[in-house]
Amino acid sequence: MRKGLYSRLFSLFFVTWAVYSIVFSQVIPFLHSVGYNESQISWMLTASALIGMMTQLLIGYWLDKYQKPKSFL
Repeated sequence: MRKGLYSRLFSLFFVTWAVYSIVFSQVIPFLHSVGYNESQISWMLTASALIGMMTQLLIGYWLDKYQKPKSFL
């Protein structure tokens, strides 16, 4: 892999991780302040993770089946 591509991929993954961390560190206190209890918050976050995993599988299957080029940056 070229060094420039490696740097761009690293930057993309780092920014994605940083934004995800910042957002989800604030979601729990926000939902708690709105009135949800800990059990409801955990179900919402679990559902969001499962939906994300299923979406990746479905999109990956669709791209492989129809051989669509994966646009990237």
